[in-house]
Formats: sequence, structure tokens, C-alpha cells
Amino acid sequence: MMTSVIVQQLVGEGAIDIDAPLAAQMDLTGLEDIPNIHDVMVRELLSNRPGIPDFDSIPGQSGLRAFIERLMQHPDRPLETGKLLALASGQDASFAPGEAYEYWNTNFLLLQKLVEQITGDSFGQVFSNRVFSVAGMKDSSLKSDGTFENGLLSYAELVPDQIIDVTDAPLDFGASGGVVSTTSDMIRFLDALLVSRALLSPGQMEEMLDFRTPDSTPSQDG
Repeated sequence: MMTSVIVQQLVGEGAIDIDAPLAAQMDLTGLEDIPNIHDVMVRELLSNRPGIPDFDSIPGQSGLRAFIERLMQHPDRPLETGKLLALASGQDASFAPGEAYEYWNTNFLLLQKLVEQITGDSFGQVFSNRVFSVAGMKDSSLKSDGTFENGLLSYAELVPDQIIDVTDAPLDFGASGGVVSTTSDMIRFLDALLVSRALLSPGQMEEMLDFRTPDSTPSQDG
């Protein structure tokens, strides 16, 4: 949601065209082999309708998901957004852009790359300038920034039947869930978004909450 807010802000400023192809608005070097990348619109990425496969679901050679396989094989090597996006290269598209709805994290990593190129800032800095500071979120950061302290330990079942401490795993989900925050800060975010409306103009908020299928039928998916 925070990533969508940032994109909507830039749309309102005229820096991003929501109904233009992603390829027309950013350098795709290194991303050329991601399916649908040359045709997908920014709106389709925001509404989870690009048909681009998710890095989180791509299988590895051992039967584990590919990104988990790499993390387990090389736990000391950072697995950042560029490497996660590379997992989608050469895969088959799920469907043509706009034809269906499918929530995938890859969509938001691509939007992160777009925002970074448009603004010239790191995504952590963009979050700080456009969301955290505006909403008064003093205890939030992007995990890759490494600025948080005294956080709760995190555990995940990366391997079947094995619960692993992933608190310090060198895994950067970036725009697809990489923010480390607190309950209080998330309340501040929702207040700034939905109550005080400090983050988006009325027109941008209306656009963000207007979920529709490709034929303009109102929908709950988006």
C-alpha cells in the first residue's frame, strides 16, 4: 500500500503516467527478459494485472522456491531486489497484461525500480521523504537501510518442517514488504492516508480506491 501511495503521488506530480507503458518511462536494462515487461502499463502493475510471474513462486532445482534455495545456499550473500527480479527473467507469463487479476510481489519491485529512476533517490530515502516523515512514522524504515534496532525476532518455515530465525537474513523485499515498522506507526500511516488525508490529494485517493476490471466493471480486486 505504501508503494502505491508513492506512485500515486508521482502520478499527481506528473512524473509518472499511470496509463503509459512501464517501458516508456524507465530504463529496462537487466529486466528485458521478464515476460510482458515491454507491454505492461503502470496501472496494471498497481492493480495486480500484469501477468508477470512472481519471484516468490518460481521453483528452484531442489524443490524449494528459487529465492529460498539461493538464500540457504549462500546465507552470507545479500539477496536484493535486482536479484529477486532476475528470477522472473525467462519465465512464462501468467496471462497477457490486463486480462486477469493475480497478486504478485514482482509487480511492486518493478514499481520500486521505476520510482528510484524517476526520483534519483534510493527507495528507502523515498519512503522517508514521502511517507514516514509526512505521517510522523519515527520508528519505521526499509529493512535494507539497516537503521532499526530492538526489533522482534522473525522466524519462517523456509524449509518444510524447519522453523528458521530469519531476523538478520540478507533478504531485501524492498517495495514488496520490506518495511520494518511498529503498530503505532502503522496506525499513523493509516491515519495520514485515510483520516487526515495528508499523503494523497482527494483525486489521487479516489483513483487509488477505484478498483475495476479491464472492462471498467467495479471490482474488489486491485
